[in-house]
Amino acid sequence: MTRNQIIALVFAVLMGTSMIAMPAMYLFS
Repeated sequence: MTRNQIIALVFAVLMGTSMIAMPAMYLFS
């Protein structure tokens, strides 16, 4: 894997977790 692929993968994981965490925080708050 190249460095760009690793950065893209990390970014995708962060975006995915934020997409899950945002509604969860909204529901539980």
